[in-house]
Amino acid sequence: MIRAILCVTLLSTAALVAPAAVAAPQDSDVGASQLNKEDRDFFDDVSQGGLLEVKLGQLVAKQGSSDEVKHFAQRMIDDHGKLNTRLADAARQMGLSVPPDLDKKHQEKLDKMAQLSGIKLDQEYMSAMVSDHKDDVKAFEKESKDGKDPTLRAFAASNLPALNEHLNMARQIQDHLNKK
Repeated sequence: MIRAILCVTLLSTAALVAPAAVAAPQDSDVGASQLNKEDRDFFDDVSQGGLLEVKLGQLVAKQGSSDEVKHFAQRMIDDHGKLNTRLADAARQMGLSVPPDLDKKHQEKLDKMAQLSGIKLDQEYMSAMVSDHKDDVKAFEKESKDGKDPTLRAFAASNLPALNEHLNMARQIQDHLNKK
């Protein structure tokens, strides 16, 4: 009896949720179809990367061992949180939406980092931050010069200085950790 009630409840809930779930991708596809492949790839990468930066920052701010690394992690939470908000605003202008959750690839990176603790977490996090920010700077430079969508091109150009600053900070902290 309970199983039957649960099935009916789940089916009723699915019927209520399904129309909204179908409508959202259609709205998103309108904006997505206007972007060329390079702009779309940039948008998707920045959306996922920004979410990951914040979530990794939250993890390390709680579980890191070095105050310097924890401070950097908090800076990533703050700065990439703002960047994510600006990306969401730009996305709305283009008829797109940013994903609310990490995709499988980015979730696996977070899960892998969550297995670590202490100095090993600090070192792996800072290594990832140097690598990720090198990639980010390259991608944002390319988009700011070669992007076809003016909204994404402006977004990339306006956020590039902060990413360069993050890269320099990450390198300095990584060097400091390696000297210990």
